[in-house]
Amino acid sequence: SPDANVASVYFGSPSGNSFGQVEGGWNAAAPYLLIGSNHADGTVRIRSGSAVEAVRVDRSGNVGIGTTTPDSTLTVTGTARIQRSGAHAPLNFQRYGAAAADNVIAEINFQGNDSAGVRTDYAYIDAISTTVTDGSESGALTFNTNSSGTTGERVRITAAGNVGIGTTTPLSKLDVYGTQASDPHITVSAIGTVGGYLATLGDLG
Repeated sequence: SPDANVASVYFGSPSGNSFGQVEGGWNAAAPYLLIGSNHADGTVRIRSGSAVEAVRVDRSGNVGIGTTTPDSTLTVTGTARIQRSGAHAPLNFQRYGAAAADNVIAEINFQGNDSAGVRTDYAYIDAISTTVTDGSESGALTFNTNSSGTTGERVRITAAGNVGIGTTTPLSKLDVYGTQASDPHITVSAIGTVGGYLATLGDLG
């Protein structure tokens, strides 16, 4: 029927090679507008009012905003903001696939180049699913840093709220573990002539 028709405009070279397409399709269930490249090496580019390229979609489907060379699904060069009127603005990370305990659900990497120009992870935060049983789910957060070229976990917050420094299984609200008996586990200092101290508050029995 006429309502099921598709209309297309193609862009090509004088020799008949097609490299771009604008297409519109209508049906009651899923009308659409398609803008794309027909060439294997083609890209889609959007320019701003000042004729400066603002968005690019490369041949792999990677989207770049503020960059012409996106190297991930979404690459943004510049600043970004998430806002929502009248409510908090969530940023959700979801791992698809079968649920499994001790999976890294999401990771936030803090990267920069090293002296050789190689992009390097200097620190990152992991969200981990420690228990995936329906109705009894629990998770943990780990804080990881790069030391002399090796990344590793330094701090963990468990599902119970226990904090471990140097241990992945803190048994109390704060559990500090050193690798040697001679290592100071906690150092308390103060400026001036008065020394620092640890205070314990509450009913000690």
